[in-house]
Formats: sequence, C-alpha cells, structure tokens
Amino acid sequence: MTRWPARLAASVLLAVLLPPALLVWLSSRLERRALRDDLEARAQVAAALTDALLSHAEAFLARLGNRWDGGCSPGIAETLRSAVDVGLAVRDASLLDTSFVPDCSVGAVPLPLPGAVRVALQRDGRALWDGALGTGAVRFAVRLPRGAGQVSFDAERLSRFLAPVADGGRLIAEVAGAAGTVLRVPASGGTPRPRPGALLRLLGRIVGVRSEEATARCEGGGISVRVRATADVQLAAWGETLPLLLAVGLGFGAGAAALVLLAGSPGAALKRQLRGAARRGELEVRYLPVVDVRSGRCVGAEALLRWRHAREGLLSPDLFIALAEETGLIVPITDWLMRRVARDLPDGLPEPDRFHVSINLAGAHLRDPGTVARILRAFEDSTLRPESLVFEVTEREFIEDEGGTARNVLEAIQAWGAKVALDDFGTGFSNIATLRRFRLDHLKIDKSFVEGIGTGSVAETVIDAVVDLGQKLEMTIIAEGVERPEQVDYLAARGVHLIQGFHFSLPLTLKGLVRFVEERAAQAAESEAAEGNRIAVEPG
Repeated sequence: MTRWPARLAASVLLAVLLPPALLVWLSSRLERRALRDDLEARAQVAAALTDALLSHAEAFLARLGNRWDGGCSPGIAETLRSAVDVGLAVRDASLLDTSFVPDCSVGAVPLPLPGAVRVALQRDGRALWDGALGTGAVRFAVRLPRGAGQVSFDAERLSRFLAPVADGGRLIAEVAGAAGTVLRVPASGGTPRPRPGALLRLLGRIVGVRSEEATARCEGGGISVRVRATADVQLAAWGETLPLLLAVGLGFGAGAAALVLLAGSPGAALKRQLRGAARRGELEVRYLPVVDVRSGRCVGAEALLRWRHAREGLLSPDLFIALAEETGLIVPITDWLMRRVARDLPDGLPEPDRFHVSINLAGAHLRDPGTVARILRAFEDSTLRPESLVFEVTEREFIEDEGGTARNVLEAIQAWGAKVALDDFGTGFSNIATLRRFRLDHLKIDKSFVEGIGTGSVAETVIDAVVDLGQKLEMTIIAEGVERPEQVDYLAARGVHLIQGFHFSLPLTLKGLVRFVEERAAQAAESEAAEGNRIAVEPG
C-alpha cells in the first residue's frame, strides 16, 4: 500500500500525542479554575480580616467624635493616648478640624492629608492610605461630626496579620485605599517565589497560563483587598501533577496508537474496502483451464476470484481471500462469483454441457445449512446443468465437521447433480477414513507435490500412492500447479489425464477462455485427423 505509511504514521503520532495533550490542556483549565476559587476565598478572608482590624479603630474614633467639640482637652488627649497604649498596632492618633487640620494629636506629628484622602473622606466617610516617607505606617481616617479622626497602624504588624492569606509568600495580598495600594503582603524582596523550568514555561505559554487575581471590598466602602497569583505560582502548582498526567496521557496514547495501527494496517484497510468491492464493480472472475492430455482439449476450468483494487490494481488472492474468510465476506463474495459463472458460461462456450467449471467453497459455506439454497438461487435462471458444476472443498472442513453439517451440505449438492472435489489433497489431514466417510467425486493433487516431480524427492512416492488410492475409489483425479512438460508426462503415465497449471495457461478472462477452448479444440481436431490419415494409409 503505497499511500498508507505516511498517513498511518501521522495517525499514530496523533493518537499518541492527543490524549496527553488533552489531559494537559484540561488539567490547566481545572488548575486555573481551582486557583480562581481559592483566590476568591482568600480575598474574602483578607477583606474580613482588614474589616476586623479597622472596625476597632473606627468604633473608637466614632465614640470619641461623638463627644468631641474641638480643641485638645486633657481628657480627649488621654483618650487618644489610650488607643496608642492599648497595643492594637496603633502608633499614633489625632483629631482634625473641619478643614482636616490636626487639632489634637498623640504620638508622631500627623502629616497633611493628601487630596485623594480628602475626597475619599467626603465621599465614603473613611479613607485608608500609605503613610509614606519611610514611616512604615498605614493611616486610617474617619469623618466625624466636627472634622475627622485618624490613626496610623504599624505596617509590619498589619502584614503579619494578613500573612496567612498570602500562604507563606506563595500569593500576593494587596490592600488598596484612597490613593492606591496601601499594603502588599509579602512586601517586595520577600521570600523568593518558585521559578518553573523552561519546559513547564513553554507548556504554560501554549495553554495560556497567566497571572490570576480576585478582589473583595471591605464592608464600609472605599477599601478593597486583592489576592493575586503570578503565572509562575500557577505553573509551580500545575507542575506538581503534570508528570502523572503526562504518564497517564501517554498510556492512553499508546493504547490509542495500538488501535490506530490495528485499524490502519493494510489488512484492516483491505477488510473495510473489500466490503464494497462487488458493489463498486472491482471484483472479477478468471478461469484457470483444465486440459485433458489424452485429447488435448480444454474440458473445464476453475473459477477464481480476482480483485482489481481502485488504487493498487489487480491484487493477488493471497491478499484478500483469507481476509474474506476471516470476516465472513467470503459467503456473499462467493454468491456473486456463482451468479457471474451462471451468466458467463452458457453464453460464452459453444458446448457448456460438455464443459465443467469448479467453484471453491470455504468453511463458512459448509457450516451453513443455507448454502445449498444459495447455490440453487445462483443457478436457477441459468441453462448450465448441475452436472457441469464441481464444488471444491478442503479436507480441513471435514475434520472440523463435528455436527455433520458439512456432510449434509455436500450430500445435498451431489443429490442436485453437481460434483464435489477434494482440493489440496495431501497437504492437510489426509487419510483413508476421510475418503470413506465422504463420498467424493474428484480428487485434486496439490501443487506442492507436483513441484517435486523429477527432483528425486518423496513427492513422487506420495503422488503414486494418491493416484492409486483415487483410482481404487473410482474418483476422477486432477493435478494442479503443473508447469513443466516432464510433470505432464509423469502424471499421464500414471493415469492422471486432467491437468491444470501454467504449463497450459494462466487464469483467463471469459473471452480468453473461449478462445483457448476453441484453439485447443481445433488443435485436437487436426491431431485426430492426422492420426486418422496415418492409420488409413498404413498397411493392414
């Protein structure tokens, strides 16, 4: 099959690579979905933690603001100091007037509020921003009835508060306020994150791995928390399960490749194509002549199936007959052959009733009681008489005939008037018991023994024994595979007169067979006339 190898190789390669590729792609999608769900959950937790921390300061400032009417009385200052001293990560606290100018402070001197913070206070009633200037503080302000109150938190302590959300530095948690990002956990320069290998990065680019993030807003508004995972983090997590997935995928791929090889092998391809060969008109019949060496006339032929493949040309029977038997297609194909013979011979030969044609039956035919009915249907409209038909079977089918079906089929064929021949005699389980059990009409000597004639091998001894046995059982003996004149002479000397083989002719089309029959008949007539003249002129 000239076109199969490249196509088959591509199919096998696809079968091997497709399962692991699908698993890799699917696992990346599942990993991404799982990561998104995890980030969303962590963002919600981070927002809740931030709310919990800010709510204490917000409640404290709100209570203080309710009784503050401006200024910095000793009582107010003491209250602010208590917020610093209580240890809630508050570094300083202050109250601002309606212009957001510091009016009362404890701890560090408060910095002026950025414009974005002022806007956020007016809009949301609270604001969170970075203390900047290297103070390591995060500032939080709440609008009060007579201005605003603010506190600053220790950024490091707040980072530790949110560290569980960052999963030990694997993820990045960011708190955003009025002026953008206020706090990042872990901070830049923290624990180095994993660096996946080049192959993993390549696979990541192929399947589209990228950074993922989830955002959650805090209760009071104006503040949000974002949890982010870089592409490297996702690749590192994905890479932990990837080897197993690849191994499983390659296992499935190997199985798929085996199926592709099985389905795509030349034998499997022929099986598929053989099913429609008759419908497409690709099947042909060839006739291998049988010559009677006594007269030189062609007295019969064996009908042989040939398949003219659309792409590969005329195929040898060795390539498709066994496949046909294996798949059961031999039965409908033989039905087609019988119908073709029934159509060909009465119209092609001048005296078809004096000419026999043999047709091979497979084991499937002898195991099916309906075989006889199919034979009768095939020849019901033909003028070809049953006595002109010979059905060839091999000895193996007799050995396997445990239920007696084969014997019943053959006896029904003979009762109809056709003959039965034992093909390839001597190559299987040949024994006298078989010949006694089944009443057979013809016995064919296998080509493997004919080839041994004149070589000094044991083949000649076997042929002599077979011929002697066949003659005693009153069977017509036919030798097949005859290719050399000395083989013809040896067989004729032992009473084997019906010969077929390349010595006389290759398998022929119907026209070729008709021409061969006519030529042999003309030659025989000339020989008979010459012999008659010779006898007539010889002295009595």
